[in-house]
Amino acid sequence: MIWICKGMHIMVIWNIATRANLSNGSHGHITEIVLDPREPKIDLKATVERKVFLLYPPELVIIHLNFCELLPLPDLSLHHVPLSPSVCKFSIGTTPSTRITQQQLAIMPAYAFTDFKAHGQTINYVLVDIRRTTCFALSLFNAYVALLRSHSNDCNQLLRDFDNKLFLQHPSEDLDIEEARIEQLIDKTKKCYAE
Repeated sequence: MIWICKGMHIMVIWNIATRANLSNGSHGHITEIVLDPREPKIDLKATVERKVFLLYPPELVIIHLNFCELLPLPDLSLHHVPLSPSVCKFSIGTTPSTRITQQQLAIMPAYAFTDFKAHGQTINYVLVDIRRTTCFALSLFNAYVALLRSHSNDCNQLLRDFDNKLFLQHPSEDLDIEEARIEQLIDKTKKCYAE
């Protein structure tokens, strides 16, 4: 289940149409929601707090992408791209197996996301949390990716205090071993050419 509304900031989570920048990690916001024709008539004025629980996924969601190289599509504004639910079919179990069909919008709310999803993006303003979680420790690589998403340090803000040891540890034991091997090769090369 996903909560959606007009104006909601979203991130695309699958590669759908890469030429339209409708791909994993793309940002934008919802401008229009077109309901499934099977959906019963909804009177928004009569609903409590204007919340509506749908029986079917929306037929279409119009997304304003922050970056889009396509010319405007017919009847849509610049940077507006339609997105319909994606269908995924798979089986679980062996004998008898159960066939499952999943229909879902390939988006998620983009108010907060992991460094993995932010990798390779430039974001105007970033609020970063590099404190250790209850389940997982952060590596120097996680912190590096999270802290380098904005244009400059002035656009970064740390959410809360963090463990300074994160920046004092070597990023990888394997990297240490490889650096030692390279140093030995350098010394060996210097000795060969010094004679």
